[in-house]
Order: sequence, then C-alpha cells, then structure tokens
Amino acid sequence: MEKKLDLKDEFWRGYHLALRGMVSAIESGDELSLILKMLNGKISEESVQKLMKQIQERVSQTFRPEDELGFNTAWADALQLFQKS
Repeated sequence: MEKKLDLKDEFWRGYHLALRGMVSAIESGDELSLILKMLNGKISEESVQKLMKQIQERVSQTFRPEDELGFNTAWADALQLFQKS
C-alpha cells in the first residue's frame, strides 16, 4: 500500500503516518495502544462508536490541515473495521 500512496500529497502523508503508527504499536506489543486494544477485543462497541463520532467530527472541520485530515481519515477507516454491523 505504501508504494501506491502519493507521499508528496499532505493528505496521504498524514494517512501514511497513522498507518505506520498503528503497525508500530502492533509490532511493539504496546497493550495500551488503541489499535492493539481493538485487535484484542478490549474496547467496547460503545467506545468505538464514540471514537468514530469524534474522528468524523474532526474530518468534517474544514480548518484542519490536509495531513491531519489524512491522519484522522486513516483512523476512521480502521475504526470502521471494528464496528459491528
């Protein structure tokens, strides 16, 4: 995926940064990290919904810089994977 992202674009740089952070947390086994808590089922559906709402709110704010929008969009995409249908 990294090879397909245009890292010259600020949005994709932010998106890439978030993904790298998630992977790093998983590889390190940091049990306090959000991504590892989600993977291990240690975060409630209610918490995931609340986080998703907060992130979507940030993404909709037009004053945010592009790299921050990319970062938050990556987290929104990750959280969607953990939402129950």
